Amino acid sequence: MRIFVFILVVGFQLSAFAATKYADFTNGDNGNAGTIGSPYKDFRYACTQISGGDTLYLRASTYPCYVSEFFSGDIPSGTPGNPTIISGYPGEVAIYKPDILGHALPFTDRSNIVIQSFSIDMGLLASRDCIKLTTTGVQTGHGFVISNMFLYNTKQGHGFHTSGLLSVSNAAIVTSCTISNIGFDPLADGPFHNTYIQDSNVTVEKCRLIGRNNVQGGGWGVHLFNSDVTNVVISGNFMTNCINGGVLCAAGGPGGILVYNNILVGNGAGVEVRAGTQLVYILNNTFYTNGNHINLLEAVTNIWVENNIFAGSYSAWGMRIYAPASTISVKNNLGYGSYYLGDRYWDYFTNGTPINVTLSGNLFGKTQWLTNDIYNANFVNQSASNFRLNLGSPAIGAGLTQTAFITSYADETRTAPWDMGAYKFNSGLVAPVFNVSGNVYVQNLRLGQ
Repeated sequence: MRIFVFILVVGFQLSAFAATKYADFTNGDNGNAGTIGSPYKDFRYACTQISGGDTLYLRASTYPCYVSEFFSGDIPSGTPGNPTIISGYPGEVAIYKPDILGHALPFTDRSNIVIQSFSIDMGLLASRDCIKLTTTGVQTGHGFVISNMFLYNTKQGHGFHTSGLLSVSNAAIVTSCTISNIGFDPLADGPFHNTYIQDSNVTVEKCRLIGRNNVQGGGWGVHLFNSDVTNVVISGNFMTNCINGGVLCAAGGPGGILVYNNILVGNGAGVEVRAGTQLVYILNNTFYTNGNHINLLEAVTNIWVENNIFAGSYSAWGMRIYAPASTISVKNNLGYGSYYLGDRYWDYFTNGTPINVTLSGNLFGKTQWLTNDIYNANFVNQSASNFRLNLGSPAIGAGLTQTAFITSYADETRTAPWDMGAYKFNSGLVAPVFNVSGNVYVQNLRLGQ
């Protein structure tokens, strides 16, 4: 099997000349020096007082912003070894709640900036994106890290949005974030997505992407859309209640998209690949009670679907391939429990005659109308979103060894023979109960740890 390797290296060494500044809306003043004992008051004003490579800490407060929007140049670029850092103060909860009509944090042709550890609450106003990265030329904007953020309550915008030509390695990394309540306005020109990726070399990892199920304005957990998109990694995320679906690969172009170790529960679809997209690897994911778990359509080609678990589709099919899709590898997947309006449907189905489809090692409970449902992943507690495998699960040791990654959803090192699904079997570990209700800011909380 052909595969690409996406190497993610994030390491920063702060310069001895970098300054550290502080803001505190409750106790600060813009006439202050910006020190920890004499902080600035306003978030935006504080951003205009730092230089490239500096760090700005937001102390515990709710920060409004009453201007039309942040200017895209308010936060200066850093350098690869010394990024500009905007961060919540350790151990405190800072919330940026802008009263604006534009994007909360827009960046145009900025580079080497870290945004981490605070919340952006759009307040369901007629606002746009929480974080928007835009470039106007090749290799001008890159080196962004969005980490441990809580982005929520957009009415007419996306959670995280990249747009331009980030044609450099490690252009943007979104990691350990919670993005929820996106696209609340059913009358807006949506849909709006938790993450909307229109650039190359982007990673979305270890995030909780929570949609607004049955709300027209909602969209996909991760939506890829641009004919130039390549080298995108979507890994270790928990996606639920996204009305359109978990992941949409509609990039076309050169492809090179790796989707692995994700858990997708209760979305309108699981992963959908269309618009002629190629070179997509869908590996070791766990799908539960989505619509069709995997849809391959519109002349997609060179797609690998391996080591996945499909359980309980509610809109007919577990996996469906539409002609004229071609060169599809479907190997060592476990599928069962696909229903539609109370009728038992197929776990694997083709529409027309796709070209050059390879099937091997799969455990599909129903592949024709007369077959019975003979498999079950035997999850520890699926009703509590615990998708670890119990001893005796047919998914244990039934997968193929992969070369693009070696860990599981819970960052455990996989060993041969590989298990199917997002988890590595480990009888001594359990996953906690996961509750998606409410908007509680919790640092570094992700299902399965």
